[in-house]
Amino acid sequence: MRTALAFAAFLIIAAPRASAQPAIAVNGVVPPEQAAAAAGSTLSVSVSGGPGNATDWVALATAGTADTSYLDWRYLNGATAPPSSGLTSATLAFTAPVIAGSYELRFFVNNTYQRVATTYDGYRTVRHVGGCAIRTGPENHLTTTSGGDVASDVTWDQRGDFDWYTVPVEPVLQLEDQSFAGVADSRSGLTLLVFDATGHVKWSVSNAYPVMTTPGSGLVASMPTGDYQFDVNGDAVARVNALPTFSWMKDAYVTTNTEVSQIRPDFDVRTGAGWASEPQGNPSTAHTFVSVYEIQAPEGFPLHGLTSWGRACPVVAPGTGTRALLDPNLTFDFTRDPATGKTFEELRTEVLQGSTVGTTSYSLATPNCVSFFSDAAQTDVGKSFRIALYNRDPPGPGASIRNGVSRQRAFSGNDATMSLRDAGVLTDWDIKEGNKIPRIATLFDQPVCQRFLSPKTHAASQATASRDGGIIRDTYINVDLEARKAVTAGTILHETLHNLTGLNDFISTDMRNVVPIPSTEAGDLKTFIGIVRIRGIGPTCVDANGYAIPGCVDSGNTDDITQQLIRKMCVAK
Repeated sequence: MRTALAFAAFLIIAAPRASAQPAIAVNGVVPPEQAAAAAGSTLSVSVSGGPGNATDWVALATAGTADTSYLDWRYLNGATAPPSSGLTSATLAFTAPVIAGSYELRFFVNNTYQRVATTYDGYRTVRHVGGCAIRTGPENHLTTTSGGDVASDVTWDQRGDFDWYTVPVEPVLQLEDQSFAGVADSRSGLTLLVFDATGHVKWSVSNAYPVMTTPGSGLVASMPTGDYQFDVNGDAVARVNALPTFSWMKDAYVTTNTEVSQIRPDFDVRTGAGWASEPQGNPSTAHTFVSVYEIQAPEGFPLHGLTSWGRACPVVAPGTGTRALLDPNLTFDFTRDPATGKTFEELRTEVLQGSTVGTTSYSLATPNCVSFFSDAAQTDVGKSFRIALYNRDPPGPGASIRNGVSRQRAFSGNDATMSLRDAGVLTDWDIKEGNKIPRIATLFDQPVCQRFLSPKTHAASQATASRDGGIIRDTYINVDLEARKAVTAGTILHETLHNLTGLNDFISTDMRNVVPIPSTEAGDLKTFIGIVRIRGIGPTCVDANGYAIPGCVDSGNTDDITQQLIRKMCVAK
């Protein structure tokens, strides 16, 4: 604890972070120490490593306030008129404020509010030193761990209720760039903070609570006036109407004073990748979860699923995961009674030989299906890719699809502890994304069974080479009772197309900006089968012929891929 003489008014001026970049020191104090100065005293502020503009400037401000709010300022010549030529370093004199509190010096570029250095990028607790007693709150720490060891630890007393104690920031989310989003609670309300492991606050907004992360290190926050999407810089870029609560079954609900209603989401916001993309953990594809941390798992990978429902899905060391072939006696595609269903082999035969519903025939050989895969007169952008696949393999047109269905090898997805990487349940685009964003690449070591924690996931397929080598032909099926009801011949054809094309179901425009897709590639399966031309086309966004209706927004559903194959009469409903 820091002590002081009675009646002395002190200030806490935080030291700068260590960096080879532009920096500031106060009274010669460098990290990780704080500089204490008497109220009204002269502060010696040293700046170095500046960009050398004549109008680079330094401001004294209350810690945590906006960059546009400051108490005093200087150019690097110590005056409020700029020097004739730029300076990269200087020693400036500032007068410490007379009110005890937490303050910081900020180094700005070229008459703008672009910071290049600051003495403390965050909030510090006001330490009250008065005539009656020294009143100091507990010391809060911002600590991060890696592999069970402490990776970083900084004293981080946030501005909260300035009384006997300080309310620490509550971390809520972790963004894709590994920074954190949390809330500081004070008498004036909540403040949302986005900060890194060193305590550097990147941006903040009042009266907001973080709800979910978005790709590109943004987030969605809930505010009294509504829900808003913020980008990586803290700018509100869109309002999100009726942000729902997602159930484990992937259904969306909103609540009013009198009822709970199921809705179709009217926004296109994807969850960002990370360990804490929504409060309490990382979401499953169902957007609701309980986070289960595997203490003994290699690298400490977390798993997420309902603790009271579903199968176990343990993480094992890379290269040691296992999988089991699908039980040939399991049945699928039934309404109530499994005994009325069909085995996987019977569904495969249905795809290859066709079926009749009433008086309507469905098969790969129907004129509609053949035309869909081979007619150059079609207008969608996926036609050329379908035609190339249809004519790719001997002995002739359509052989590639029939061969793909015939050789497909089915495994139990729920029991597969083999990693996504080892199983090849990744596309080339996924791998390129992982090369650009290493944090996403770490998720490739999650087990295949994690994909099947939700019964809404019916199947997942190999799209790249597996650990065992050989041709790309594997598919993983959800063997839980509820999921088996919805596995159909259309599911098998859908997953065969993943094997043959190596494509994701859907890649939105924002993610295409992360990993661009050449014009010589379809990009995703929706585009391949003629659904997507623009960002976000869903099952309600296609016309009677199955082509895109411009302007429609997708809810993220990919069942429309199978529905397109049914619409083209390649498989029965």
